[in-house]
Amino acid sequence: MDYLREEIEFVDHVRDPADADVHVIITSAETSADGREYSADFIGQRALAPLGRTLKAIAADADSDDIVRRRIATMLRIGLLNFVAADQVPRNLSVAVEADSPAAGQAVTRDRWNSWVFSLRGSGSFEGEESQRQVEASGEVSGDRITPNWKITLGASFEQQNERFDLDEDVPVEAERREREFRWLVVKALHEHWSAGIEGAVLSSTFDNAKLVYEAAPAIEFNAFDYSQYTRRQLRLQYAIGARRAQYYEESVYGRTVETHPAHVASAAFEQTEPWGSLDTSLEWSQYLHDRSLSRLEAEGEVFGVTYTFGSIFSAIVNPRFGQ
Repeated sequence: MDYLREEIEFVDHVRDPADADVHVIITSAETSADGREYSADFIGQRALAPLGRTLKAIAADADSDDIVRRRIATMLRIGLLNFVAADQVPRNLSVAVEADSPAAGQAVTRDRWNSWVFSLRGSGSFEGEESQRQVEASGEVSGDRITPNWKITLGASFEQQNERFDLDEDVPVEAERREREFRWLVVKALHEHWSAGIEGAVLSSTFDNAKLVYEAAPAIEFNAFDYSQYTRRQLRLQYAIGARRAQYYEESVYGRTVETHPAHVASAAFEQTEPWGSLDTSLEWSQYLHDRSLSRLEAEGEVFGVTYTFGSIFSAIVNPRFGQ
């Protein structure tokens, strides 16, 4: 915030929202390429109310913090100039613009990757002592295709951990932990308020006694608000029904080595961001269909950003001495 106050000097930054002519709400969301989309909602007050608008800026995953904050500052300048010159251009206002040439914007005429973004990650470690040794390795590969009408995410991962202990016995004690997982999600936009999709997974885990697990569930979702308003407000109602089949290395606590159970899930999530603060709540109810006495209800909620201050209405001065 201090950087933005220093960089944007042609407006007065006030402390109390009631004294402001314009409220700006900045939110962000992750892009399919692991970057961030920053959205600024400019909300005019009183006579400036009709001039409200929304601007967006994209930051790549490789962008430094300085590049990101400069891009946000540029977005704010463009949005605020709309209010500064609402009636007429101020006498001493000057604008300097540096932008890519039209040819640069037309250089990429088609996407040879067809909106797909792939990523690879891996790590390994080794620890050794006289009586103990531990080796770990993990990896992940993912592919995502995010467009206005489709959302496809695919991901596979593994984790391997081997430990060896010498306990002054003839045979050392060895322990092994293996995790394998493949997950997918496919969503199709049906309407500005409706979408349908399916998600599932295939996994194996020695830690969870899961030799092989399959699960899949189609779902339908309704958003009470337009999906295009996702940065400000969402009220999503979702229903999914599917099944889970599990094979175990050893008998489960119920004495089974294989079992298949159908289940359904109903959930609701509400998110809202306003000048006074933010709300984020969710409610989820799930139930096994083979035994309807087995159900679960989860609720989460968070309210943040609600503050009250008083004093001078101007707060544009930044003094970095002795830190913040």
